[in-house]
Amino acid sequence: MKHISLLVMVAAVLFTACNSGSEGTETNADSTAVSPDSSVAVSVKTDSVSVKADTTSMNCYVAYDENKSGVRPIVVIVPEWWGVTDFTKNKAKQIAELGYFAIVADMYGRGTIADDPKTAGNRAGPFYKNKKLATGRIQAALDKAKSY
Repeated sequence: MKHISLLVMVAAVLFTACNSGSEGTETNADSTAVSPDSSVAVSVKTDSVSVKADTTSMNCYVAYDENKSGVRPIVVIVPEWWGVTDFTKNKAKQIAELGYFAIVADMYGRGTIADDPKTAGNRAGPFYKNKKLATGRIQAALDKAKSY
């Protein structure tokens, strides 16, 4: 049941995030905003982190408010079939501005990004056929976020 709840939450984020993967541009600068529930400035810190899952080295992306102390709720973002793009990184930043710790799971590993629909379909296919492969990589990203 725990895995089903996680998959439902991830699917909701995935369907919200689906797009061509071309929105926005990535910068290394952290963003600053005002928290919706206080007047404290939000300072979103971003980082690329290496996560080991099965035999794959995932280059995940994290975003969080470095001014917020204590436990933060975690959101694992599973990117659309293109891979970890600027679009998903920007979504992670937006989620971090709301007070969450966001991690984008690099499902394909090694930062692989698909350039065309055929390649994307070929890379995404194994996750539809082998749900344990998908949940294992999502769990690895979640475990990394918990230890961050």
